Amino acid sequence: TGATGVAISDTIPANTTFVSATGGGTLAGGVVTWNIGALAPGATKKVCGTVTADVAGTLNFAATARGTIFR
Repeated sequence: TGATGVAISDTIPANTTFVSATGGGTLAGGVVTWNIGALAPGATKKVCGTVTADVAGTLNFAATARGTIFR
């Protein structure tokens, strides 16, 4: 039960500069990826990516999670 091979990816928005990522996140090709591994049912994992804005305005971005769920 739970999920294996869990990963979270987040594309860095245009007009920003990547600063850091918690939890082992790595930047490649403008995408930060966190390889979480396995999560038990109901478990959560919090990660954080930090960017600085290169220009004034609104930043919009969303992360994607993937993995294989076992029941």
